[in-house]
Amino acid sequence: MTKYTTVPLRRGIFEIRGLLDILDKTGGYVAGGYARYCASPKATGPAPDDVDVFVEKQEQFEAIIEELSNAGCWEALDSSIATSFVPPSHEGSIFQSCPQIQIIKPMTKNGVTSQGSIEEIMDSFDFTVTKATINKDRLTATVHRSFRHHENLKHLVIERTEGFSDSLYSLQRIIRYVAKGYSID
Repeated sequence: MTKYTTVPLRRGIFEIRGLLDILDKTGGYVAGGYARYCASPKATGPAPDDVDVFVEKQEQFEAIIEELSNAGCWEALDSSIATSFVPPSHEGSIFQSCPQIQIIKPMTKNGVTSQGSIEEIMDSFDFTVTKATINKDRLTATVHRSFRHHENLKHLVIERTEGFSDSLYSLQRIIRYVAKGYSID
């Protein structure tokens, strides 16, 4: 049985159309929390504050940074993990409703990868409900096979265990998701 399946998107694509246009040119994909929000079977829920973009290689990362800058997005933060951009919000901008954009730096560290194929990246995500990516067709998402069930129950299931116990970041994520109403297994 395959680990991933395809589900329809329900919301959130119009808001990130400018970003998706850039990703169509440069490569890269939206994955994680924003993709979860777009594919969630739940009828309502708050939109995430940011959208995470992952790449297969460094050249794509650099091309996305250049395209976002050229499109009028301004760099808000450059950390060891990501470069964050605030999109222009003026009337008529293709980014008008787009949340902050985080371009995740391509790397592999402590058994977690943020570069390579989408399957490699999703395999390193910690929760089944965040193992989601928006497909290029903008109509569907690839998600963990248990995504819909766990998302409907707001049940946080930790799948990735390698390196997990050492990850303060994953602990912080658990706390954030519990605050959003998720229970933990």
